[in-house]
Amino acid sequence: RHRRSGHLLQGRYKSFVVEEGEYLLALSRYIHLNPVRGPALGRGTPKQRQERLRRFEWSSFPGYAGWGEPWAFIEEELVLGELGGAKRDRRLRYRRFVEEGLVSEIENPFEAVRWQTILGSERFGQKVLDWMQGGAESRREMKSGLRRARPIPAPRDILAVVGKKYGVSPKRLLGRSEWGLAARNVAMWLVWECCELSLAEIGKLFGGLDYAAVAQRIRRGRLDFSPAGRRQLIAQMSNIKI
Repeated sequence: RHRRSGHLLQGRYKSFVVEEGEYLLALSRYIHLNPVRGPALGRGTPKQRQERLRRFEWSSFPGYAGWGEPWAFIEEELVLGELGGAKRDRRLRYRRFVEEGLVSEIENPFEAVRWQTILGSERFGQKVLDWMQGGAESRREMKSGLRRARPIPAPRDILAVVGKKYGVSPKRLLGRSEWGLAARNVAMWLVWECCELSLAEIGKLFGGLDYAAVAQRIRRGRLDFSPAGRRQLIAQMSNIKI
């Protein structure tokens, strides 16, 4: 339309595999400080930069920090959950964590990216690389081993258990109109974990959703439970009588 090109609309976006913990937190902080970085944007005292950072409207930082309305399409808990501790204090602690970067110099996490695709420790990078180099045959063998190790419930059985737990019929769980239904997200996550269907296959099962939308809802379903709760629920689904 405007005969212009640039980073926003030119070419595919760049993505990395990022290790949880300190690497994910450091990357999130670095990105949130972008509006006050560089010779022009970074001018002024830390207080002046803080004020500009808080006023910058094209940022998700106010939602993470707790003084603005969170954007509905952003999964903030993915980052805030890495801070641990009481959930009510996480936004304040994240705000302080980010704004420490206004006073002291922080490292560019992208300089630690390995093989142009992986941000994390050497052990994590090697683990991802080994998995990628293993190829489809190795992944099929891993799935076969999982099948032998435990029974695989049918999706309908998982829908029945989730529906009973949340007081929702399996038909509602599968209905595409039920966009904000928490039980639907949990059902998608458990089908993904226990039935070994692809994201596309799960999307088809749940009313013809795109695989990216399925991935987002699976993430939301996982976040409804603690790590221990996730393991317990998956074990429960794996022991469904078939």
